[in-house]
Amino acid sequence: MKTFLRLFLLAFVLFPMIFMGIGVSMVWNQHRIISTYRPVQATVLSKDIESHTSTNSEGQISTSYKPVIHYRYEVDGVTYTCALVTPLDESSGHEWASELNSRFVIGDSYEAYYNPHDPSEAFLVREYSFIPYVLMLSPMLFWIAAGFIYTLGKGWLAEARSPYPSEHGWYLVPPVSRIADRRRVALLMTG
Repeated sequence: MKTFLRLFLLAFVLFPMIFMGIGVSMVWNQHRIISTYRPVQATVLSKDIESHTSTNSEGQISTSYKPVIHYRYEVDGVTYTCALVTPLDESSGHEWASELNSRFVIGDSYEAYYNPHDPSEAFLVREYSFIPYVLMLSPMLFWIAAGFIYTLGKGWLAEARSPYPSEHGWYLVPPVSRIADRRRVALLMTG
């Protein structure tokens, strides 16, 4: 049983690190794009909202929406056309996509941001998305649960200790763990 608990806790700690790695990679990529892409004047050609429908394993259908705004811009005498709105090409609810679309009027000029190494890559809205941070921080919940399970499991799986005689015919049973150890785990989970 101890081996199972250790393997379970190891999986509970290591598996979420995959999501943390994906989140850290997305945070870094988003920051790199926002901080290194250069501004350029772009003219909006058309705009639309694209829907993506997916079905999960239980047969439930969910739909996400993405603003698609085609715009034209010029870098070093070469004209480019792009449709990427946000740095990470994300999709969300219909209200979010509509709000982004309403910021732009067809035929008007706005500031876009292009990749200096590949001017064909650009985006319009220079804002950070919170999605990568959620992926990066979500393992914390698993780690809190792992600490809680570890603390409880330590008492459940502890080997019974033999009582030893004390004065006046009484016997003392040594504790399985110290209160300070449990407090330390609780403080760590709270932190």
